[in-house]
Amino acid sequence: MTESATQLRQRIETVQHLPASVDIAVQVIERCRDADSGCADLAELVAVDPSLSARFLGLANSAWFGLSRKITCVSQAVSLLGVSNAKSLCVSHCLTGLYQGWDLRQDDANAFWQAAILKASSGELLTKGFADGWSDDMFTLGLLQDIGVALMVSCDGVEYARILRDQTIGLSDQLEFERATFGMDHAEVGGCLAERIGLPQPFPEAIRQHHRCIDAGTETGRKGDPVRLAMGYFPHDFRCWSQSDYQALDELIAAKLAGHWSDAKQLVDDVEERFKSIMGLFSGGEGATPSLAELTARACVVLSQVSAQVIIEGQKLAADNQYLTRHMLETESKHRDAEERATHDPLTGLLNRDGFARESACMVQGARAGNRSLALALFDVDEFKSFNDTFGHACGDEVLHTVARRLQSVVRGKELICRWGGDEFLIMLEGLSKEAAMLAFERMRAAISGDPVSWRDQQINVRVSAGIEWLESVTPTFDLDRSIERVDIAMYADKRSTAQSLKVHSA
Repeated sequence: MTESATQLRQRIETVQHLPASVDIAVQVIERCRDADSGCADLAELVAVDPSLSARFLGLANSAWFGLSRKITCVSQAVSLLGVSNAKSLCVSHCLTGLYQGWDLRQDDANAFWQAAILKASSGELLTKGFADGWSDDMFTLGLLQDIGVALMVSCDGVEYARILRDQTIGLSDQLEFERATFGMDHAEVGGCLAERIGLPQPFPEAIRQHHRCIDAGTETGRKGDPVRLAMGYFPHDFRCWSQSDYQALDELIAAKLAGHWSDAKQLVDDVEERFKSIMGLFSGGEGATPSLAELTARACVVLSQVSAQVIIEGQKLAADNQYLTRHMLETESKHRDAEERATHDPLTGLLNRDGFARESACMVQGARAGNRSLALALFDVDEFKSFNDTFGHACGDEVLHTVARRLQSVVRGKELICRWGGDEFLIMLEGLSKEAAMLAFERMRAAISGDPVSWRDQQINVRVSAGIEWLESVTPTFDLDRSIERVDIAMYADKRSTAQSLKVHSA
């Protein structure tokens, strides 16, 4: 047994101290195979891993989505991405964790990761139109099926990396070199790794078998599943696509997939749109997306006519991509506007009840998890009806708008402010001592009542009554609706009182 083979087997056998994200990704894969699972189930898993949670929140708040309000809750980030993208991001994060554990060079890790995204994109596209039990899992299988390549490079980084980067060496020769050097090919290594990290069946066996029907154009290969065959001919290292593999893919399409694509070039063009979309999603819209047109042009360098076609089509794809990007941005803008209308009060710009329900659920969950305090206040504008009756409803609207603006002017960035209804404003604070919460609410009341509201030639004095509750910690039995009822009662008691000093209820 060669030194590289010995080192490889030792590394496989000692794969046990894994990044936490790998275990989370395995659980995500298992849960996504359950048809009843949704975004809430995935968010529960993602929230366990701080690095994965940070990845989701970073993406949700990136320029790719361009949201007007900051996403601070993992469940919101997962809902924004959707189940399919969330699963893909978890598995991709898992790959990154494994690569870091194997001490790969950054450019090598990037090339293998991009190749994994490419195979996943091609598998997802190829599966459409084929009745195959793997339809829902082909993207995940594509991401993971070549993890053995990265581990082999970490064991024999020089010669094996050269094989991967040599355009004249096709897949069959690559597999032969792997077996001669390591005693097994990368598919077998990947299957072993899949078992070690706990991937559910049938993933380990599918990874182990995914190249068995490709060797040397055998009869088995000619009768194999065209989706798996086609995925196998895409490159293992994104920086190089073997001429013979590209040509083999072209011949496979002519023989088995002609009803879907005319040649490999047409398939690659279709794959590129999905590939770029995924790369943009993972990067948050930052950084240049690798070009498949350049990769295919290098693979077809000996076929000048085909190479020219690739470049021309690549330019057309770039123009089409600009149009699609504009369309996507317009759609996202409309979506953001619709979301803003659904969760915010049109008069004051503050959260409405639906928006408060969504945001407060995240704040309550965070306070409970971090054993932090929670404070709630309900402000009501005194004698508001008289403003409408005396000066008209336009004056009342101006008073409400001014109150909202003054509340926003004294916030510190973590408060939730909601127009609860009519002339009532609900505020929630997290993580403050009882004294600090009282000072914050006093500061808000002072801001509201500080200066009269100018309405035409009138100066209108605004005063508010308030009900407040402070909780040292949020118990599992905490009921927000009951808490709101209590501050509502306290607010009316304050309104009946002649004194304007705040009284706080500690639950």
